Amino acid sequence: MERSSRTDLPESRTGRTGLSRILEICGTIGDLILLNLVTVACSLPVLSFPAAYCAMFAVIRDLRRNAGDGVLKQFFLHLRADWPRASLLLLPFLPAGLILLFAFRFLSAAEGTHLAALIFLFLITFLAAGVFLHSVLLFVGFENSVSMTWINALKVFLGRLPQGLACILLVSVPLLVFFLSPYLFLWLLMPFLLFGLSAPAYAVFAIQEPVLEVLSKHDADRS
Repeated sequence: MERSSRTDLPESRTGRTGLSRILEICGTIGDLILLNLVTVACSLPVLSFPAAYCAMFAVIRDLRRNAGDGVLKQFFLHLRADWPRASLLLLPFLPAGLILLFAFRFLSAAEGTHLAALIFLFLITFLAAGVFLHSVLLFVGFENSVSMTWINALKVFLGRLPQGLACILLVSVPLLVFFLSPYLFLWLLMPFLLFGLSAPAYAVFAIQEPVLEVLSKHDADRS
C-alpha cells in the first residue's frame, strides 16, 4: 500500500512528472525529519535506543518500498513489536563500545606510541560497528535468531567491505564531529536533530539495498 503522504499525479501531461517528483522529494524530507525527531526522543533513555534505532530503520525500509501508513504510526508499531528482540540484538554492543572507548583513552594517556595496539583497536571498532549496523539492516528485513543475525551481518559487512565502511562513516558523522570539535557540533546541533540519524540511515539503505534484495530472493527461494 502506498503512503498517503505521496502524491501520484498523471504522467501524461507535460511537466506534471517533474512536479510529482518534487512533491515526492519534499514528502520524503518531511518524513525523515519527523522520523529523526521521534527517534531521538525515544532514545533519550539509553536502554530504549536499540528498539528506537531498529524501529527507525524499519520505517525507512517501509518508506523506500512505499509501504506503511504514516511515519509515526509505523514507528510505534515497530517499536512495540520489536522491543524485546531489538534490545537483545543491540544492547551487548553498548558495553563493548564503552570498553573500546576506555581502551582508546588508556592508550592515549599511556607513555609511548603503542601504534600496533591502536591499529588493532581501530580494526576491532570498525568490525564491531559493521556488525552492529548490518545487524539492524538484517533484523528489520529477515526473521532470524540473534546469533545468526550477527553472523550474517558479519558476512554481509566483510563481503561488501567498501560499501560497509562508507555506511559506518555516514552514520558516525554526528559522533565524529562531537569528538573532533564539540564547538562545531553545537553549531550543527539543529541539522543533527533534524537529520542526524534518519538521513544517514536512509543513505545506508540505498547503498546496501542491492544485497538485501539478493538475500530476500534467496530466502524466498529456500522457503
